[in-house]
Amino acid sequence: MKIVWTIAGSDSCCGAGTQRDIAVMHDLGVYPCMLITALTAQSSISVDEVRAVDLDFFRQNIKTLMADLPPAAIKIGLIPSLDILQEIKNFLVSFKDHRPPIVLDPVCVASTGQSISKLSATPDDFKELYPFIDLITPNLVELQILAHADHKAETMPEIMEQVRELQAQGLKNILVKGGHSTDQIYVHDLLIEGDEHYILRSKRAKQNNKHGTGCTISAAIASYLAQDYFLYDAVTASQMYISKAIFYGQRVGHGNGTPGFVIDPIDVEFLPQVVDHFEQIIPQYSFKQIDESLELYPIVDSIEWVRKLLSYGVKTIQLRIKDPQYEGLEAEIVEAVALGEQYKAKVFIDDYWELAIKHHAYGVHLGQEDLMTADLNKIAASGIALGVSTHGFYEIARAVQLNPSYIALGHIFPTQTKKMKSDPQGLERLKLYSKLLKNFNTVAIGGIKESNFNEVLATGVKSIAVVTAITKAPDPKASTQRLMQFFKIKSE
Repeated sequence: MKIVWTIAGSDSCCGAGTQRDIAVMHDLGVYPCMLITALTAQSSISVDEVRAVDLDFFRQNIKTLMADLPPAAIKIGLIPSLDILQEIKNFLVSFKDHRPPIVLDPVCVASTGQSISKLSATPDDFKELYPFIDLITPNLVELQILAHADHKAETMPEIMEQVRELQAQGLKNILVKGGHSTDQIYVHDLLIEGDEHYILRSKRAKQNNKHGTGCTISAAIASYLAQDYFLYDAVTASQMYISKAIFYGQRVGHGNGTPGFVIDPIDVEFLPQVVDHFEQIIPQYSFKQIDESLELYPIVDSIEWVRKLLSYGVKTIQLRIKDPQYEGLEAEIVEAVALGEQYKAKVFIDDYWELAIKHHAYGVHLGQEDLMTADLNKIAASGIALGVSTHGFYEIARAVQLNPSYIALGHIFPTQTKKMKSDPQGLERLKLYSKLLKNFNTVAIGGIKESNFNEVLATGVKSIAVVTAITKAPDPKASTQRLMQFFKIKSE
């Protein structure tokens, strides 16, 4: 279990601060440690007093925890004084080149509307920490304060202008939370990661359970980063978590309610949408739906392999020819489609969607980059099936909104058949993805061999794609038949 520290203030009504962080970290499977920066006298309707902890005691707490429970990630919240800020900076400097991911929630204003940190009057003081921060998570009000803007941003150009001001101050990665926008239907959260940006859209909750939401999202992101998620995947998963927490929150006082405890944070109903701009309307596609499992799903690079494997009894196969300049490309696709009809098998064509439509293939498989250029309306109108590659929560969110015929989840183990930008997902993550997508047809892919086949099936994934487990096997026919047998055993 990874250890995550929360360096933040204590909330006497337990809706925010370290108390909220601890609850989030427990929900997300990490072990929390806390360094309290301040004691607060607060409730759901007011923050009446903030008192910084004794500096020597705070310094000793860092030393004591570091000796036994060093962090895999750190979330920083309320910083009540410049002395505490300087002590946090000294601590972060001590990591040198081995610093864990650091998430800063720049607490300037409480959800009750009150300033709760002396630093909110002098936002430039936060700059002391900027060189050590991997992600800062301001809401629109805090973004305005930190960027020295004269108004709260509402449009994406306005937000980006204020973001650029923060980047000029030395911050690289910024998550702008959109909960304070005037949009009454959606909340758009904008993640800027270096030169890239990602927009995640969630439905605005009717429940007013927003006391502690800033703490919740930053603690969730730190928890996922500690578990080695890429930043955009950590943010996507955290958005799903907080949306569900707000939905199941509770109102225990006379003010805002608090997010609820989430025993099961993986829920497709709360998965955010991925959009290119705030006004984007998500198209509703209708691709061929495949009710049965695809079972064993070999991926091969020649018509010879298609011919062999279909003769062995394989009922799903993908022809993946990487070279678009290959002279025999179209002829092999034509023959693969004909073989599929002959053997009553599902033949997918990788990438070449126009040829797949032209020659009436059963389906086409597209990677994430291919989705940006393919005519999805034309694919849907043709009636052929669509499979989509994913490599984590962010790409899964994008795939889900397309409602494809199946979603491929990879790569599970290290693979030599393709150069990958992502890290191996592993079995634990595959189990989460399979649970999230229980109502979708799913295919695990990447480094899967006969020796780990049962472990992969045990995650709940419906089908398994293989390459070298067959093409590099001493006896491809025997290997194919043994792998098909796993699915027969599973169905019995």
